[in-house]
Order: sequence, then structure tokens, then C-alpha cells
Amino acid sequence: MLVVVQVAVSLLLLVGSALFLRSFRARLDIDPGFGARPAALINVQASTALRAEDRGRGFFRTLRQELLALPGVEAVGLTGDLHLSPLDNSQADVTVPGIDPPPGRPGHPIFSARVDGGFFDAVGIRIVEGRTFQESDRNGPPVVIVSEAFARRFWPGPSGLGQVFRVDTTQHTVVGVAADAKVNSLGEDLTPFLYGSYEQSPRSGMLVVIRTAGTADGFVAKALAVVRRLDPEVQIIEAKTMERHLAAMLLPHRLAAWIISAFGALALLLASIGLFGVVSYAVSTRGREVGIRMALGAEPGGVVRLLMGSGLQLVVVGTVIGLGLALVAGRALSGVLYGIQSMDPVAFVVAPVVLVLVAVLAAWLPARRAIHISPVRSLKSD
Repeated sequence: MLVVVQVAVSLLLLVGSALFLRSFRARLDIDPGFGARPAALINVQASTALRAEDRGRGFFRTLRQELLALPGVEAVGLTGDLHLSPLDNSQADVTVPGIDPPPGRPGHPIFSARVDGGFFDAVGIRIVEGRTFQESDRNGPPVVIVSEAFARRFWPGPSGLGQVFRVDTTQHTVVGVAADAKVNSLGEDLTPFLYGSYEQSPRSGMLVVIRTAGTADGFVAKALAVVRRLDPEVQIIEAKTMERHLAAMLLPHRLAAWIISAFGALALLLASIGLFGVVSYAVSTRGREVGIRMALGAEPGGVVRLLMGSGLQLVVVGTVIGLGLALVAGRALSGVLYGIQSMDPVAFVVAPVVLVLVAVLAAWLPARRAIHISPVRSLKSD
């Protein structure tokens, strides 16, 4: 019973680890819609003396120009909230003519961020229609850029360009449509997003995105030096690379995959040890039988298969039970898997094959050792 339970649990954990590893691999292939090029990210909070609207705008304008002058810098942009930062996402209530908001809401809740005109080039989000923000928008009527998912949701037929709607209580005009990007998680469906103009509503705290020609690691320190030179009292909330930002979204999935894989490997080891012990014990109690069979001219291969059979029968029983448990566990895990089915054929074929191969080896070693014992010695030992 112990061996059967060990085999069943081992198979359950092996299938689970295979599902998580394949799901993690599928997430690595997801295109987040931004960040394909190396970039440094500096989250800057201007000092109190520069928090007035005009002075703060001037500080970030000068900072952008200084960073663009650095060798190897290709683009610089500003954003209040970067995609795939679930704890920092902002939402706005959007009222679109002819489309009623959800019950009990003043408008449609839409994720949003304030960005400048250089943001899209810096993070690699393409403007598919219209234009990006311009400094001339500062004194003009309120304008916005919407994502393709936003345009499809509210204007599935006509172009979103030039459409007018309210953000909170202010009327805005769409001047551009941007390509979609992941907002909260890599596994989510395409989510509508709204980009407001930083020039029309400046903030004292912004995330500076610095796209570089080569690796961005060395530019983090250079960018920090420029920031502190322009404002010695500036607060640096965070400084990192785009690569680290995107990797943080995969960290929980990577940890889950490795932890369950470690448990699967440990369970496989314990099942192998248990099976080895059972077959070894069975061989030791059948020493006289082995001696008689060998003395009467039995083929060594036949004796090995006979001795292995008692152990592998336990493996078959445990494998059947383990597959049943794995099917139930797969359905329970379907909500956290991405890009694969809960009954993924690769996981449900590879895991049993690995387990059976290890079990065969664990049963073969003591059985093979038994046939090399002298028949006379085996008969005398009993």
C-alpha cells in the first residue's frame, strides 16, 4: 500500500509540475505589446520647490532633453502608470454617447495613464491611427489617445479617430489610436486603455522611460546622475530596467513551477526508493526459489522479469490511481494555467512515462543482482 500511494502521489506531482512548466513556458511567449527594446525606468518625484505646475513641467522637459543627449539613448518618454504595474493602475469613468454605463456606475471604468508624446516611442507601442501628443496640446482642447481594444469596444464600426466622449466630467477628443498592450497581467484578454495628455495635466511624480540602443543596465546609473544634477532634492522612488519590470510579472509563475517540480522530483525519488526496497525484500524472501530456477537452467532474463513483475504490478496500480487524481487536480488548476488545457496531452504522457522508466530501473537493479548469486549459496542460505 505504501508503494502504491507513493507512486500515485509521485505521478500527481509530476503531472502538476509538467502543467505548470508548460504554462510558464507559454507565458514566456506572450507578447506584452511593449518593452521589446531595452529601456531604463526611473520613477521620479520632483522636490517640493518644483511641484508647481509650470516648474514641474519645465523640470521634466529639461530632464528629457538631457537624457536624449546621452550617447546610446534612442527615445525618452514619461508616464504616470506603466503597463503591468497592477498596484499602480489608475481608472477613469468614461461616458460615451449612446452607450449606457454599467448599473450603479457614473461611467465605464477604464484603465488610464497620463503620458507625454515621447512615451509611445520609448516603450515601443505603435500609433496605428492618428498622432501622438504634442506640446501644442497644452493650450488646446482636451485630447486623448485610446487603445485598439477601447476603439473596438465603443466604436466597432467607424474609426475611433475624432470621436468625442467624457472622461469624468470633461469632454475629450480622440486624436490617436494606439496598439494594444497588456495592462494588469500577461494572461489577460486585451483590455481597453485610455492615455491622457501629460502636457494638459502635468504631475510632479512621473516614471521616466529611457529606451537604449544596447543593454539598459548601465544607463540606470547614468540617468540617476542626470536627475540628481537637475534637482539634488529629487526623490527616486524606484530605478530598474524594463527587463526586470517584465520579469517581475513572471516571478509568481516561475516560483510555482519550480516549487512543484521540486516536490515532484522528491516524490519520484521516494517512490523509487520504496519500489527498490519492496523488490529487494521480495527477492530476499524468494532466494531459494531463485536458486532452484537457476539450478534447473532457467534463463536469467526470465528470472529477472519474474522478480520485476511483482514490483511493477504495484506501479501499474499506483499509476492508474495517480492519473485519476491528476485529472481531478488538472481541472482544479485550469483557472491558473495559461496557453494549455488542464488535460494537456504532453503532461499526461511524459509524466507517466518518466515514472514508469524510473520504476523499471528501481525494480531491475535488485532483480538483476539476484541472478548473479550462486544457486548453491541461495539454497544453503535458506
